[in-house]
Amino acid sequence: MRTRLILALATLVLAAPGLAAPAPKAAKGAARAVSVQAILITASNQQGGVDRKLAAYAENLKRNLPFDTFRFAAEDRTTLPEGGRATITFAGDHRLELEDSPGGGIRLKVFWLTGPDVVISTTLTLQAGVPGVLVRRGAGSGEVPVVLLIAR
Repeated sequence: MRTRLILALATLVLAAPGLAAPAPKAAKGAARAVSVQAILITASNQQGGVDRKLAAYAENLKRNLPFDTFRFAAEDRTTLPEGGRATITFAGDHRLELEDSPGGGIRLKVFWLTGPDVVISTTLTLQAGVPGVLVRRGAGSGEVPVVLLIAR
């Protein structure tokens, strides 16, 4: 009789919501990493069309930016561990300081610098494989730098 009572209580405790032992947490080594590709582009209205290296992005660039010419300038990639930081450096003294914001989705703090000057400081929420676009307005020379960020 006593054994049945103990088994009944044990079954009740395990079946009661909120009273059961918490589920084990995911292994700490399972943290996600974000791979980021950055493409530096020079945009203008010089009737030059779109560089072949940018063919995959041509339609979206033309539709969303007020330029008709897009030239590939440089490309680099990096991987950020969850909550980590990384730098992508381009020719012409352009560099991107990236910081992953932990949590769900792909959320990056981005600092675009030219030399010591901050060109853009923003936070982007990206979808995997869908480019985020940064544009430096008012460059003055008729050519405007544009950065595409593609995260996976």
